[in-house]
Order: sequence, then structure tokens, then C-alpha cells
Amino acid sequence: PTDDAPASCNPSSFVGGGPMDWDGDGVSDDYDGDGNPDARASWQHVGICFAQYAGDSDFDGTVDSTPSSVVIVSENIIGNAARFAYVPQFWEAMLGTGNQWLHIQRFRAVYLQSTGWKKGNSYLFHQPGESCPAPCNTGGWTMVQLSAFTFPDNALPPNLRGDPLPGGSNNVVIPFVTELYR
Repeated sequence: PTDDAPASCNPSSFVGGGPMDWDGDGVSDDYDGDGNPDARASWQHVGICFAQYAGDSDFDGTVDSTPSSVVIVSENIIGNAARFAYVPQFWEAMLGTGNQWLHIQRFRAVYLQSTGWKKGNSYLFHQPGESCPAPCNTGGWTMVQLSAFTFPDNALPPNLRGDPLPGGSNNVVIPFVTELYR
């Protein structure tokens, strides 16, 4: 089909409105498992979209349907999103002890999920784009953790994927759009 993206990835599905039943089990979805159905505008919704796009229709961690192939993310959308970033993916077999140079296998496009902050013995978490407590307006806090969703490759235009060049070269990646590199 020309557009095989799941309904949970439609841009209009992220705007306002109450909880949805994306997996079709008759129950409104509770993205974070806290017992309360989450609104469509919740930051957790992007995880449902990516899981279903990759073929996990009921987002339980198992691929049970055909993965989508349509590009659903454009440069315009990503260029204005503070949660978009590239992270290096290393060759796992070459990680070693950490005291050596490592070759980057590719750069992966990610959507930042949350950040963890520490000050003394206090910890708190923040989701970028939502109202920010102490770390954003007081000193002394250090970011100690970051979590992110990895974009499915087919969801991105080829020039944003950061794939290795064809021909087996391990050190060269396609130059993605540098203005979007954060």
C-alpha cells in the first residue's frame, strides 16, 4: 500500500483528546502501566507509534504484523522538535574495555523520552517539552540519565538515517542533515 503507517502514527492522533485503544483490545491504553489510561497527547504515545510501525501491533515487545515502510517523519517536523537527536551506535563486538578508540557503526535518530537529574541525594525526572521542575530553574542539578526511543529506519527520509555507506566501509556514514544534529 502507498501508506501503511498505523493510525497511532497519524500526526492528528497526537493532538488533544482522551485515551485511545490503539491495540484494539477494547480497553483504553495505559502507556506507562500505572493503571490510568493516558491521553493521546501524552509523550508516551510516540512509543506506541514506533512499536506498531515496526510490526508490534499490540506493543507487547513481539513483532506480530508486517512492519510499515512509509516515511512518516519529515525534515520539517524534526527540525522543530527539541526531542530529536542523533546518537552514535558502536560495533558491539569491538567495545573492549573503554580505554581504546571505537569505530562508530552508524548514527541512530532518536526521540528523547526523559532525563534524570541528581542534586545531593535527591533525584527527579523530566520529560522534555513538559513543565520543568528544579533542574531548569535552579543550580546544582546534574543530568545523570537520559532515555530515548529509536526511530524505525523506514520512518525517516534516507538523508536523515545516518546509515553506513554501501560496500562494507565501517568508518563512513552517509552525511545526514547537519542542521538537525544536536
